[in-house]
Amino acid sequence: MEKKNNSGLLVGIILGLVIAAIIGVALYSSGTISFNNKSANNNKETNNNSIKINELKDYVYDAEYKYNNKYTEYNRNGTEKIEDSNIDYYGISVKAPGIDYLKNLKVPYININSRDAQIANNEMEYLYLKYAKDFDSYAEENNNQTGPSCSQILTYRTYKYNNILSVITIDSIACTSPYVFNYNVYNFDLTTGNKLSYNEMLSKLGYKEENVLENIKKTIKEKMEEIYKNNPEGDLSKACHYAHNQDGTPKYDTTDCFVITYQLFESSIKDNRTLYLTDNDGNLNILPILYIDFAQNGDRNRYLVKVTK
Repeated sequence: MEKKNNSGLLVGIILGLVIAAIIGVALYSSGTISFNNKSANNNKETNNNSIKINELKDYVYDAEYKYNNKYTEYNRNGTEKIEDSNIDYYGISVKAPGIDYLKNLKVPYININSRDAQIANNEMEYLYLKYAKDFDSYAEENNNQTGPSCSQILTYRTYKYNNILSVITIDSIACTSPYVFNYNVYNFDLTTGNKLSYNEMLSKLGYKEENVLENIKKTIKEKMEEIYKNNPEGDLSKACHYAHNQDGTPKYDTTDCFVITYQLFESSIKDNRTLYLTDNDGNLNILPILYIDFAQNGDRNRYLVKVTK
């Protein structure tokens, strides 16, 4: 009798397991449960093969940050409107308006779902709010004639080559001195959403590490000679002034502008201050400090330079 009861119990357990398996298969097929441990967001990104936050927009578009501005425009001359003037001094063309418009203050929103992109967007929001706040101050001073007539430039450019995205912002404020451009440059790998280091950029663009530094020096030299060609002093190998350390000793042991510029660039690589980007044709572009500007043009010290392979 005990053997018969055990057999019945075994049959009941088997039937229970079969029924549970059938129910489980039905639920999995209907999508009610899933054995994939990724979130819905991750599944969507994987299925769409995209790292965008908003699939309906480009990788970069105008950010929509707001500051409670009192003014939307002002005529910095105070009496008449003048035509916009084009500034191409640095190889990146920007407009310097005769009238300052709030709408001309633009920063990018980087539409990439990554920590590096979020950090960049936070920096861009801070930059925009600073300029928007200053816009009201300059407009107020200009209208009340209580200060110099100041103008602001805040804009950006975007370049894409294969899976590389480069975004560069250009900003400047000019009151009584010429425009001095500041730059922020962000380079992203669109397969991961992560920032690209200088060496990673070289590799992805196909530059050979053993040749690239000499090519950069050659290109920088040509750019310096082009800028300096009409200067009566002429000889860049001895045209630069000594920069001095705090103790009064010369910072460089030479007045050779080329040598100092090369040293500055190599130093920028070592401490990760190099400004580099791709263009739409896959060329490496850099924004080096050309040391001649310290002697000739004040703080106008960076130029866009395209590097040959």
